[in-house]
Amino acid sequence: MFGINQIEETSSDISINWGENLSEEYKSKKPYEIGDRYSYFYKKDVALYEVFEGSTIKVRPYLKADINLIAEFLLNFPMALCLSQRNKIVLHASSVNINNTAVLFSGPSHSGKSTLAIAFSKSIATLLSEDISVLSFDENNQLILQPSQPYIKLSKEAATWAGLDFNGGLSFKNRERRGFQIKEFSEQIGLAKFCFFLNSSQNRLIIEHLSSREAIQNIYKYSYLSNTKKDNTKVLGLLKSLKFFSLGIPKNFGLLEQSCEDIVNFIKLENNKFKG
Repeated sequence: MFGINQIEETSSDISINWGENLSEEYKSKKPYEIGDRYSYFYKKDVALYEVFEGSTIKVRPYLKADINLIAEFLLNFPMALCLSQRNKIVLHASSVNINNTAVLFSGPSHSGKSTLAIAFSKSIATLLSEDISVLSFDENNQLILQPSQPYIKLSKEAATWAGLDFNGGLSFKNRERRGFQIKEFSEQIGLAKFCFFLNSSQNRLIIEHLSSREAIQNIYKYSYLSNTKKDNTKVLGLLKSLKFFSLGIPKNFGLLEQSCEDIVNFIKLENNKFKG
């Protein structure tokens, strides 16, 4: 399920515990809270996920919640909070491998991150991660992106365009999107160089450079970082390692493949500038 293979290993470095069921009357004041030692994520009608010191996730589901939906949410926001507590940099982004370079597409839910990722993976690139992207600095202080599970969630329109059988996807109660395991998936750690923050565009592709201030605002908006000294240092590291852009994608599937080709050409030009 979710592109994750079952293994015989019995030991683990993250413990997932099943807590008491939430009452139907339970409501959280905030959808989430991010902290170095304690964080939580609350999804209405699904579960409360509490994260402790990067090693334990406690799941408290609603009694009637869909078990598959509980599992899917577990692999996203709560796992991101856990990895953030482990000093990783976690962005709300999908990412692809283009010519051995990790390229991130970040933005709010339903902004087109997954659609763009599947479009790239059709021919130009391979999928690295969907929805959650985990970054860290290696021993050479290079920013690397860790690939996730080969799984992606798509709307019926996006799945049909990508040639996937929507009815064969993993379905969830009260959700329009379905999950698909992806065959063309990169398991190699990617060197991260580019991050595009998505916004809507009516009829053409628009790419604009972001200032450092604009990049910082977007990083905090679409990341699992808190305003602490440690996380502020992470943001400064991102500014030194990534090039940030605003990306407007036309809401037209007929223009999607050409948009991907134009983005690749743009990245090539930026790389040449950097080399020069």
